[in-house]
Amino acid sequence: MLLEISVKLTRIVLTLFMILGTIAVLNRLLIDGYSIDIGSSSMILCKLRVYTGYMALALSPYFFILACFDRYYFSSSLPVHRFWSSKKIAKRCIFGAIILAAILYVHMPIFFQTQPNGSNVICYFPQGAYDTF
Repeated sequence: MLLEISVKLTRIVLTLFMILGTIAVLNRLLIDGYSIDIGSSSMILCKLRVYTGYMALALSPYFFILACFDRYYFSSSLPVHRFWSSKKIAKRCIFGAIILAAILYVHMPIFFQTQPNGSNVICYFPQGAYDTF
């Protein structure tokens, strides 16, 4: 029962990432190829683009570190350590990293400020802590 829920949840998350990735690629195609910036016409799209962009930037080092741990455990001579190098554990760690990044960066769409500029919307960091870091 729990395994079935985990598999379904993994499929849902992967499907969402595929959809978001496709939207991101189409967005870049419109911006670079046709000079049409959809994100600057909508406050929600602007905040969503910033959120997914920062989340993707945060996930790449997490995945690299998880891969290093996996290789370490895979090459260990101790059976207890080799247990930690399995697809099941890797999928759980990847899912955990995605959830962690989603939680850590949830402040971005909330506190990120937008300002209308004619027919466009400008996204910018608020003054203060965001400028410091």
